Amino acid sequence: MGPSPSCIDPKSGFCREKGTFYSLRPTPNLLPLDLASYIFSLIPNPPPSSPALVDVSAKSHISYGDLRSMVSSLSFSLQSEFAIQKGDVVFILSPSSIYIPIISLSSLSLGAIVSPSNPINTKSEIEHQIQISKPALIFAHSSVAHKIPAQNRVISIDSLEFRRLIESPRSSPGRVTIDPDDPATVLYSSGTTGRVKGVVLTQRNYTKMLAELWSLRIEKRTCSFITVPLFHVYGFAFCLKALAFGETVVLTGEGRFEVRFVCRAVEEWRVTNLVAVPLVLAAMSTGEEAEGFDLSSLEAVIIGGAPLGKEMIARFKRRFPWVIVAQPRGPPNRAVPENGGHELQNVPPEDRPGPGQHGPTARQPCPDRSCTLPFGPVQASSIVT
Repeated sequence: MGPSPSCIDPKSGFCREKGTFYSLRPTPNLLPLDLASYIFSLIPNPPPSSPALVDVSAKSHISYGDLRSMVSSLSFSLQSEFAIQKGDVVFILSPSSIYIPIISLSSLSLGAIVSPSNPINTKSEIEHQIQISKPALIFAHSSVAHKIPAQNRVISIDSLEFRRLIESPRSSPGRVTIDPDDPATVLYSSGTTGRVKGVVLTQRNYTKMLAELWSLRIEKRTCSFITVPLFHVYGFAFCLKALAFGETVVLTGEGRFEVRFVCRAVEEWRVTNLVAVPLVLAAMSTGEEAEGFDLSSLEAVIIGGAPLGKEMIARFKRRFPWVIVAQPRGPPNRAVPENGGHELQNVPPEDRPGPGQHGPTARQPCPDRSCTLPFGPVQASSIVT
């Protein structure tokens, strides 16, 4: 049951009864679509001519036409060859590959649950996560596949078998009925307050975020370089949002972070949005490594994962005065600019959170419904240990 309206503070949206922030905005009316179908319904038709996904390390890319066909092909393969069905968990262990969104959308379209993990985790940490999520199938990059316990079924995403699964002509997968409150992902906590835990997010959690961001979108060419990892909710959700909006998503691939690597990608792909952590902002603000590159296409640096100090923002703005610096407080790209009032997205003034508050969508309640996972019944957006 939800809270009584009288317990919700009309200014902040905080409910002391539930200890939760609730949205003060009207709830978007959503079509009864699963997340994957909703994303593909938002992609412009005809699809953008610009690439959907770019791997700057491998210098490869995937078009929007190929994205749709690869997702369809892999969905059929998962269903017919591996018997993946609604409620199964698909575990992903890889650097930020352009194939992670394809695996994710294919799995989500079948009602399966996507569970990406940090590839630099130790063998014991990965084993613990696998014990939490009990995956039916694991996709892994060959460089980290040795960390997975031998009894698990593993497909290497850089193998010929995987290429066959995504490129061979296939029939359409069988239709699956997916409820908005079915689980979509199991993501993992950082372990700062104890042993790592699994966090369940539902199909509705993501579609609601996309619906609200869609109402605020600005139609223009956008290329987002996502330097944050896709196993983190920030990178994962931002990637889904960018694809739904027909943007070009640039990923690091197997590249290791350095300022020149980032600047070279911004210059080559005319990146407009750089999605990063404070470390990237700090590195670009100091030294001479960012000099000599044409970064004039860059419109915004969207920082998440950790708080951003005013001194760091000021230092960055001195070097790149035309670039908006924003911090998401809520879903990806629901960002609060830190440069004196310019807007990254057209967010109404009454919806801009004040100090210490989260963005409107972040205050929306998790549904009071339970869902069944391989590891037992849980509440949506709950913690699994």
